[in-house]
Amino acid sequence: MIKPEVIHQVYLVIVQKAFPVCIALFLAISSLDSVAESSEMVVAVQVEDRDEQVIDAAASEALLRLLMQTSGDPDISKKPDILAALRSARNLLSLYRFELVGGQLTFFAQFERNEIEALLRQSRSSYWTSNPPPIMFWLVIDDVEGRRFGNTFNEQPIWQRLSDDFEALGVNLRRPLYDLADSHLVTPDVLWDRDLGPILEGSERYGMNHILIGRLVKLSKGRFIGDWNYFHADTQLSENIEADSLRDIVIPAVNLAVKEMKSLYAINLVPVSDKTSLGITVRNVVSLDDYLGVLTAINKIRTLKHYRTESVMGGNLRLRLFGIPDGHTLFRLMVDIEELQGISGPVDGLNEIVLGWQGY
Repeated sequence: MIKPEVIHQVYLVIVQKAFPVCIALFLAISSLDSVAESSEMVVAVQVEDRDEQVIDAAASEALLRLLMQTSGDPDISKKPDILAALRSARNLLSLYRFELVGGQLTFFAQFERNEIEALLRQSRSSYWTSNPPPIMFWLVIDDVEGRRFGNTFNEQPIWQRLSDDFEALGVNLRRPLYDLADSHLVTPDVLWDRDLGPILEGSERYGMNHILIGRLVKLSKGRFIGDWNYFHADTQLSENIEADSLRDIVIPAVNLAVKEMKSLYAINLVPVSDKTSLGITVRNVVSLDDYLGVLTAINKIRTLKHYRTESVMGGNLRLRLFGIPDGHTLFRLMVDIEELQGISGPVDGLNEIVLGWQGY
């Protein structure tokens, strides 16, 4: 009887010998460019009935919500290309349906991600390369009773307004529990004085390092004086505002934080020709599983139009990506793809990037 370890060694030799042949077959079969996988994006809109005009209006609202969430731009509807798309949003639907949700008739609009990306590219809009991390929101109030945490029923409208406005731009806002553990580290005076040491420690309890601190003074007749402070790593930004309404006091906080987060987690999409491409070499591709794994990872890259497998030699897989203009953009788009790690680029003055395959 042949020992199991001998059978395993023979199997490995066969696989290693067969790998170049398998890749050659794949290259021969895939003579045409491979199209990056698309995905559906669904938005729910509450409606009154199933009338044709209602469908048109709901499709437009759904598209606008989706564009704002994927771009982080509250003014995106002002762009001519976007405005034209909103007027004919129904034509961009890949599917729609009506359902009763909690007794409310709801319109579910489905769009293809590549269609949304193409529209953002055409309008030269910003684009979240991945889901941005949440922001921890601490609120302190100064009123007739002195300084206190802004965690009472009276501050619920402030929280809800902020949360909704951030969510509309693709960012999640979180607030602390304000429990004993929080109070041990962070007091109202600590927040008011912006003592970063305890605030950072208190936020790390929740695993967050993007922090928004609101310091509000309530005046008579519903007026506010607001002081917003955003912190992340070495970045510290602030905005002071006096306003007559909750809406006006909140807008600067949202703009302040989202603008900075877009500098970290977003890119500006621009029109590219069908010939715009980026060459990449992926190292450590030594088996058929590695090859298929790399292609699976490549398909996760957002805004990628299509790609071409060009060669494989000595564990190096060479691909050409279309729709991505440069290596900086590629690295931003790969931030959530842990299997591929950037090694170097550009190479020899060319627009080429070297990546390392980490396997599974």
